[in-house]
Amino acid sequence: MIMKNWVVYSFLQRLVVQLALVTCLLCMMCVTAAGQASPEQPQIINNTGDTAAIRRLIASGEKIVATMPNSEQALLKFRKAFYESRRANYADGVALSLYQMGRIYKEKGMYDTAIKHFRLGLYYIPAVTDKNIPGKLLNGVGTCYFLKTDYRLASAYFYKTLEEIRQKRLTDPYFITLLYSNFGYLWIQLNDSAQALQYLTLAEKVAIASGEKRTLTNIYCNLGNYYYSFGQDLAKVLQYNRLALKLARENNDLRAEQIAIHNLGSVLLYQGQPAEALSYFRDALDLKTHSDPYTSAIGEYFSLGYAYLLLKDYKQAEKNASICLAKAKETGLREYIAKSYELLHLIYSETHQYRDAYKFSTLFIQMHDSIISTEKSRAIREMEIKYRTSEKDRDIMQKKLLISRQENNLRNKNIWIAFISVGLLLTIISLASLFRRHKHKQRLQQQQIRILKQEQEIGSLKAMMQGVEKERSRIARELHDGIGGMLAAIRMNLGVLKQEDYASPGKIDEIMHMVVDTATEVRKTAHNLMPDILDKHELPEALVIYCEHISKSNELEIELQFHGDMEPLSKNVQLMLYRIFQELIQNVVKHSGATYAAIQMVQHNRTLSIFIEDNGTGFSPADAIEGLGLENLRYRVQSLHGELSITSEKGKHTTVYMEFDLDKLKYEAVV
Repeated sequence: MIMKNWVVYSFLQRLVVQLALVTCLLCMMCVTAAGQASPEQPQIINNTGDTAAIRRLIASGEKIVATMPNSEQALLKFRKAFYESRRANYADGVALSLYQMGRIYKEKGMYDTAIKHFRLGLYYIPAVTDKNIPGKLLNGVGTCYFLKTDYRLASAYFYKTLEEIRQKRLTDPYFITLLYSNFGYLWIQLNDSAQALQYLTLAEKVAIASGEKRTLTNIYCNLGNYYYSFGQDLAKVLQYNRLALKLARENNDLRAEQIAIHNLGSVLLYQGQPAEALSYFRDALDLKTHSDPYTSAIGEYFSLGYAYLLLKDYKQAEKNASICLAKAKETGLREYIAKSYELLHLIYSETHQYRDAYKFSTLFIQMHDSIISTEKSRAIREMEIKYRTSEKDRDIMQKKLLISRQENNLRNKNIWIAFISVGLLLTIISLASLFRRHKHKQRLQQQQIRILKQEQEIGSLKAMMQGVEKERSRIARELHDGIGGMLAAIRMNLGVLKQEDYASPGKIDEIMHMVVDTATEVRKTAHNLMPDILDKHELPEALVIYCEHISKSNELEIELQFHGDMEPLSKNVQLMLYRIFQELIQNVVKHSGATYAAIQMVQHNRTLSIFIEDNGTGFSPADAIEGLGLENLRYRVQSLHGELSITSEKGKHTTVYMEFDLDKLKYEAVV
């Protein structure tokens, strides 16, 4: 066997070496081809000849987009312009068509598709004559990442767009002010008030100077957000949002109008007037048709849900929060997914649905931490520092660029050696990979052997436990049929003795009471050893009867609930689950000092969940080890391939959660 493996290994080794040599030859051929054509040359020539028809087609699509940003008709026109431009080698037409298609996909909330179109347009940058196009494409990519709450990538593309402005290639005031406004909002999200105010003030100054009213409404909305987030200056929040609302209505800008109305409603919400805020959010929701998904219905449903929460209308609050979550997941807006999780957590906490509240609280923490982390914030700040530094080092970099171009020919000569080295490195890496795979296979085999041994041990334990259960059944029958029958006979004889007055009636009554108590205890013991109730009822009914018995005989009130359709289980599995319940409830009775216990059994998606909580005094981990018998409980749950979680501490209540896979329980026959 070892010899056979070595032959195979040697063959693979020779094959890897041959592949590496072929790779080197192909790389050399690529280098030769690269020496004949410069990689800086685009593969499309910008033909500005007879392109009037294409320009008219693009202008027609832009006219439609001005009133309907997500128009399918405009999308068809731009797609046709793209193919016509590529056929005519018209680079400006290709890049501009891709940009406009990316804008429409962004408006539809299809951000990944939009990013692909913008990036494809960037490929044609070396050949375009309109120097505004690169900045537009870069800003489009950055905006999509911004809406996806990937602030690190968004800032990277925004700084590239900022470089286009600094080099005076991007001169369109609309995009310049839009970029500064986006930067301001980005720094608001990163809680940097100084940077946010700097960019928003610059955006306002440029917009007023250039008369760019389209972005001025957006800037005023962001300034309102700034004063809302830093300092809580409500007077300025209202001032800027009212200015934004006025401009939006003058310019028939539905998106900006919706944002301003939404922000005014948020101020009322902050002032503790949720009922008044509802009308603003509903008005904003009515304007959603032509708005970007980021600022349309998703935000409004979230705000409506929060307002209803403050009004204690939990049904409406949950409804709007659920709609917000569904739409946010559909469009991939991670920020509103996180907000929806937080809102649902608050709703379920108020309605005492603590399990759902805990679930959404955990999801919110995970999502929020993934959106903005300290590392991402630090990376963006480093980009800002690098950008500021690059302004001073621009001349030095230009000189270095000239030197690098002169050295380009020398580098081409050394590429041959580099590719040969790469080929050898690939060979070494491949051999190392084969060696690791061989070792990994050995580890898998050893693991399989360990698993087989564990399965054998588990089988032995199962057989042993089955034998124990059979012995318990035998003892139960003996107690019930033997001792129980004898005690019944004694009771009958004593009854006769009492009638014949052979002894004191008082003494005989005392003996009869003792005998009755003894018989009751024997029946109780027999029932615990082998509960015949499972022969007459399924597990849910048996548990109801057991809990009623406990509630009557102890000062413990038990509330038992079932959710979902309980799937029939084998008698062995039912008996094991019944004993687990017995163990848990007896622990509550004997050790917790509780007066109330809540038990839920839920079947959902092939999973059986059991949740038990009491209002007792709890216990410390040391108590659990010393005397509560929890180790036996863990073993029972583990034997059913289940999971057990116990939460408690001294002086507080105890919570037990168990979860079982129904597909595994179906084949389980161990008690």
